[in-house]
Amino acid sequence: MARSLLSEEEFSKRLNAIAKVRFADQRFGDSELSSEMGISRFSLHRKVKEAFVLSATYFTKCFHAFYGFPPGKARELKSIEIAISNKIP
Repeated sequence: MARSLLSEEEFSKRLNAIAKVRFADQRFGDSELSSEMGISRFSLHRKVKEAFVLSATYFTKCFHAFYGFPPGKARELKSIEIAISNKIP
C-alpha cells in the first residue's frame, strides 16, 4: 500500500517507465498498469486525470501570460484569419 503514497513526480516517473516498457503490448491496459503501479484502477484514473487537468491549467495560464489572451481566443483568431484569407481573391 506504500506505493499509493508516491509523490506526483515519483508517480509520473514510474508511470512513464512502465509505459515505455509496455508500449507495444496490445494486451496491456489500465488493469495491468494499475497492478504494476500498486494502486487501484480508480486511483490510477484519478491521478492521471488530476495530472492532465493541472497540466492543462498550467498551459492555459502560461499561454495567457505570454500572449495576453487565452488559447481559446487563439482558435477564434485563427478561424477568422482563415475565413478572411479564403475570401481574398
